[in-house]
Amino acid sequence: MKLALLAVGPLKRPGMREAATDYEKRIKRYSSFEITEVKAASGDPQSVKSKEGAAILKALGTRDTVVALSELGKYFDSRGFSAFLEKRLSSSPGRVVFVLGGAFGLGNEVLERADFTVSLSKMTMPHEMARLVVTEQLYRAFTIIKGEPYSH
Repeated sequence: MKLALLAVGPLKRPGMREAATDYEKRIKRYSSFEITEVKAASGDPQSVKSKEGAAILKALGTRDTVVALSELGKYFDSRGFSAFLEKRLSSSPGRVVFVLGGAFGLGNEVLERADFTVSLSKMTMPHEMARLVVTEQLYRAFTIIKGEPYSH
């Protein structure tokens, strides 16, 4: 059971970084969990998504189950997300990798590589906030799977 988050750029805001790091540590109580960051690109939105997409695709393995985080994805409540995660973890031949784009989101080449596309919210949020939300929801999902009291 290997879980990973592949994100564009580091968390720069101290409060976000501290909170996300806390959830990352909590996730590791339940599963192997690694974070890989690819460099954020600069330029016009299309070239940024293309450059970042190439770096993301390079970081993925052929056996990885890829879950793209995109506003175009499926919506879950926390219990539905925990069931989704549990199923992916039990059936993936490699890692289950959640992929979070940069400021302009994910390019088409990454969305095409994805096995699943999930949306964190109908609202737009900064990618740093999205990273915090996904780490918190991954932790919450594990507590639901284990029947622990964090999620009520």
